[in-house]
Amino acid sequence: MKKKIALILNYLLIIFEVLGFIIAYKTGEELTPALYTVDSNLICLLASIMYVIYYYRGKASNKIINIFRFTTTLNLSLTFFVTLFILSNEFGLYEMMIKNEFIFFHTLCPIISFVSYLFFEKYRTTKNDIMFKGTIFTILYSVVVYSLNILKVLNGPYTFLKVYEQPIAQTIITFIGISISLALLTFTLFEAKKKIKI
Repeated sequence: MKKKIALILNYLLIIFEVLGFIIAYKTGEELTPALYTVDSNLICLLASIMYVIYYYRGKASNKIINIFRFTTTLNLSLTFFVTLFILSNEFGLYEMMIKNEFIFFHTLCPIISFVSYLFFEKYRTTKNDIMFKGTIFTILYSVVVYSLNILKVLNGPYTFLKVYEQPIAQTIITFIGISISLALLTFTLFEAKKKIKI
């Protein structure tokens, strides 16, 4: 039963992600790889498609799918909390969590991915398999985007990434805060998954 619920939730993720990208395109929202939201939701879409394909092959619990779904859930959880506690304070809760594609990108998909991965998807893995590999994308994104901002190749796209438009201390504190959040989310998600028997 739980496997079927996981399948349904991954189908929902595919539908909601596609709807989110369609709405973003039609409303003229920027869909650039520089946006973590775009990247994390695109990875979610691909991971759920892979989950569905492997489900019908009877291999939905394999290590590759686990890593992709863990990565997706981690990325979207980080997106959810950064949006809720940082971006919503700057642009408004409705604008960032509910309006247009953000109801999917920032709210529904993170929640559904979290619930599906934690409570309904069955995996067997080790800490070394998942914790480092699951954080590679976010680490690479941070290094690349911060570097491009420092080199003045890129400005933003998020306010807290605009290193020349804020005090150095603020940039450092924000970077440390997000890094700690990533570490805590990674550890918490892994430990919670390990303790929940499916």
